[in-house]
Amino acid sequence: MLLLFQHIIDHFHTQYMILIPIMSVISCAIGLWISKKLRMDVNNKNSILIGGSLLLGFSFWITFILISYLVPLPYSSKDYPLYFLIIFLFCFIGSLVILSLSQSRAVKETHYLWGSLFLAVCLIASDTFGFALLFSQHIKFNLILYVTTFLLTLGSSFSVFRFLIQITSDDIFQGASKKWEYIGVILAGISLANIPYIVLISILKFNLGYMYSDYEIFIPFILTIGANFLLMLLPYFLGDTILSKKANFYTALFEHNPVAVIGIDLHGAINSVNYEGTKLLELEENELLGKDAFELFSNIDRKKMDAYLAGYNKKMVHKFETEITMKNNSKKDVYITAVRIITNDKFIGVFALVEDITEKKKSEEQIKHLAFHDDLTQLSNRRVAKMTMNEYIKNNIPFTLMLLDFDRFKSINDTLGHSFGDSLLQKIARRLDSLVLDNGKVARFGGDEFLIIIPDDLENTALYKSIAQSINQVFRQPILIDGYEIILTASVGISRFPEHTTNVDDLVKYADIAMYQMKEAGANGYKEFNSEMSLHANHKVGLESDLRKAMEYQELFVHYQPKYQIESGDIIGAEALIRWKHNKKGFIPPNEFIPLAEESGLIVKLEKYVFTEVCKHIHRWNKAGKNIGRISINISIVTLLREDFITFIAEHLQKFKIDGSVIELEITERIVMKNELVVNQTLKKISELGISISMDDFGTGYSSLSYLHKLQVDCIKIDKSFIDQIEGNIEVVSAIISMAKNLKLEIIAEGVETEAQVKKLIQLGCDQAQGYYFSKPISMAKFEAIL
Repeated sequence: MLLLFQHIIDHFHTQYMILIPIMSVISCAIGLWISKKLRMDVNNKNSILIGGSLLLGFSFWITFILISYLVPLPYSSKDYPLYFLIIFLFCFIGSLVILSLSQSRAVKETHYLWGSLFLAVCLIASDTFGFALLFSQHIKFNLILYVTTFLLTLGSSFSVFRFLIQITSDDIFQGASKKWEYIGVILAGISLANIPYIVLISILKFNLGYMYSDYEIFIPFILTIGANFLLMLLPYFLGDTILSKKANFYTALFEHNPVAVIGIDLHGAINSVNYEGTKLLELEENELLGKDAFELFSNIDRKKMDAYLAGYNKKMVHKFETEITMKNNSKKDVYITAVRIITNDKFIGVFALVEDITEKKKSEEQIKHLAFHDDLTQLSNRRVAKMTMNEYIKNNIPFTLMLLDFDRFKSINDTLGHSFGDSLLQKIARRLDSLVLDNGKVARFGGDEFLIIIPDDLENTALYKSIAQSINQVFRQPILIDGYEIILTASVGISRFPEHTTNVDDLVKYADIAMYQMKEAGANGYKEFNSEMSLHANHKVGLESDLRKAMEYQELFVHYQPKYQIESGDIIGAEALIRWKHNKKGFIPPNEFIPLAEESGLIVKLEKYVFTEVCKHIHRWNKAGKNIGRISINISIVTLLREDFITFIAEHLQKFKIDGSVIELEITERIVMKNELVVNQTLKKISELGISISMDDFGTGYSSLSYLHKLQVDCIKIDKSFIDQIEGNIEVVSAIISMAKNLKLEIIAEGVETEAQVKKLIQLGCDQAQGYYFSKPISMAKFEAIL
């Protein structure tokens, strides 16, 4: 053996013989490094693959160039460029394919075979074509040796390729130590480095007989077999460690999975379960093993599941929701992910990953309920009402829509509180629901508005009228809440499909119009929509638009109704009253456009407009030296409680150089009743500006006497309703006057129209009055003239 090595060393170039295995080992190390990098960096996979293939191909190319210098035979230098190109192409293409194949996670025998075959062909072809090109005069194929060479190369390729895949794979490599990686790289390098020698022996004619006997020619083949044999054994050295690591890994994944995992065989029997599984099912492991899984999963379609277990359904993962039956026969909603268990390409069972979604399902049901029901009354909500109407329209089913609004509900809510109002709405809902029953659907539309949808009954076409009449009768019965007996009245508007329209939004609008017509007609009843109502509603809409423009185009102006000292007949001031002269429709009555301003939200802008006009007039009269007394301006609660209103007053007093004492703000008793504390705090701030506060319509709230002494007011106005029937209300009027004087408040009677009323007021001690008896509201110019 020593003699053979000596002969080889003497015959070949020694320095290249040493470099070739070194370069081959380096190339294998480069290949392994690139393969790992490809596995880890998925984002730059293509660029790493191309760049890595070029680098790996270049390192093997250098190795093959060195091999060409190994052979001590003459060659033509003109063939070298072609040799370089052919060798590089084989090296690059081989590297590209092998690195690509090495990234597969699920590797089958055929995968190993084709990858190894391709690598073997690249190695044999590059050596064969390269040597044939350089040493064409010395080619002499030995078929037996060449076939043997190819088989050995295929074996080495298989071992190298398998080692590359195994050592690259993340889950396996974690179980291997670095020393086995280094040993594998060295063995792979030596195995590949030995291949050029056996190719040389197989295709070139050497006169080596004088150096060693024929059997010694097989020694390079034996060395290749030895290196390959050791490389093939390497996975077995790693085997115990890898299998142990993998077993621990999968055991940990199964046992410590935060999700319940249940193993089921092909017959549907439970063969394994983790801790979370026993916890979820509330059974011990020994109670579950061998149990039919279908006894647990009560809603699973047995035929479909049998088909899945039999392999007819080829889906690797099957997901579905079902119920499981507990030991105490209670139910749990679960979400199951069924994953096939494949071992050696054989389907052996299923892992069921079971997630408890009972609470999630409850939450979903609650959300779904909230999406279609009113949270307070549990009636259907606006969405369901519209869906129902759309469904009836789609199926051409005639129906009646009733829109209800409860009169005085807002004042009850404001007076007794929102909690009381909520309880009242719940009782209203129950009464409506029991009234309608199966004849239709009741829904809360918003606030104190309710919808009733009644499909037309061919046998009783007047059913909706009967229900509308019953609503008024039912709510005549008091509703008892927290010791209070509440009697409500409802205004009902009615529209019908298809009689009035085929559009849901229009049906609601028409019912709304009819309802407000009922309110204007005195409430506590029902009205069915007709075309005249639509004209009236359109008139209101047009009037609202015109009112917005009226303030810009100076169509609004202020009239003044003088106030008098009754006995002397002296003017002591006036009440400012807004008037509107429409450029086309003429004078619009205040009782028509002021409620419209309140509904549309224009009331704040309107009252600020009046305040500004009054300030302008007072400024003019002051400059003219006229004694105007005190001018009162009506203010709504909406304006009074605006954060910027006090600032607005102060700025105008300063701008027009007016003393606050010449202005009086009139508020209604109802304003105070809605929010006594906040209103009184605001009134105090206004009084600090020198402005007086007068309470208008006094006595209509019936509770004024009990809290009047707490309020920041300077004057009270006896409501016109008491003055009209003063003979029958002497005691009330006398009590109001007496109380006001005791509280040192000014008192004025409004709506005085007859001399008899004047005499009676003087008799009762009332000093001031206003009304048609003295003067109607007059223009600013006329008022200025009589000052």
